[in-house]
Amino acid sequence: AQLAGAAPRWSMAINVSLPQLLAVDFAELAVEAARGTAWPLERLQFELTESIQMHRQEPVLANIRALHGRGASFALDDFGSGFASFSQLQQLHFAKLKMDRSIVHAMTAGAASRSMARAIAALARALRMRASAEGVETQAQLDCLRDEGFDEGQGFLLARPVDEFQVAALAARRPSL
Repeated sequence: AQLAGAAPRWSMAINVSLPQLLAVDFAELAVEAARGTAWPLERLQFELTESIQMHRQEPVLANIRALHGRGASFALDDFGSGFASFSQLQQLHFAKLKMDRSIVHAMTAGAASRSMARAIAALARALRMRASAEGVETQAQLDCLRDEGFDEGQGFLLARPVDEFQVAALAARRPSL
């Protein structure tokens, strides 16, 4: 589908698995797929989970470097759910740190989870990344995230998942979303 009509400020996030990144031709295939949809690579963000840091094989790094070189960006997804290495956060040049939904869900119930969220937002700022949270389902969660300095959120409160055709229709109705 032709998605280039989406608002100029919109970006698209794509979850990428370790087996995909291990494929030597992954970057080439991603560039070709973006070209086929007329969606600019500069507006693509590939989301990787914390486990990617455990597998620093050359194909993974080469694919990340190649896509970075073409303008794509990367987000570390599900942050706080596993075993991220702080020293590797900068080496992989993530543009966004996405806090795991388990922390979001616990934020409104306890000070410890809220403190953790505040620390994750501060870490993202310190590393010049955007702070994002997934699994936002209530207004109270969204309010907490705003109070703690998050740049953006993702979840059913804000929008339901849509397919590529719905994105184009949504862009036509709400270009500044």
